[in-house]
Amino acid sequence: MVSVILPSLFALVGLASARDVPSNVQALYESVTSGHCKNKLASGFYNWSYCGDHVEDGFIYIQGKKKGQLANMDIDCDGAQGGANKDDRCEGSTDTQSQTSFKDTVQSYDVGITDLDAFYHPYV
Repeated sequence: MVSVILPSLFALVGLASARDVPSNVQALYESVTSGHCKNKLASGFYNWSYCGDHVEDGFIYIQGKKKGQLANMDIDCDGAQGGANKDDRCEGSTDTQSQTSFKDTVQSYDVGITDLDAFYHPYV
């Protein structure tokens, strides 16, 4: 959960002109954006890596090859919708797309599904 909140928190740091940013939040932001990931949990995703530099603090993040580059971890409900276990978590979404960019890859595995489904396949 914290891995989803972190990029949003970092965005707020840049927008906090009317308020002081807590020193611990500022220090965390600076430590993450001032260098490269030292503890890559997984790599090879178009120059991006899952970074575990703060895993002992309870979160991971996705960092690019460029110094300080962070991924926008947009959590949404794209992909297959309305299966047997459909729930209502995505019904209020205004930006849901009917397919993911992985649809062709998923179909190539020939495992009986046409695309990723947010109900079964969480982002991280």
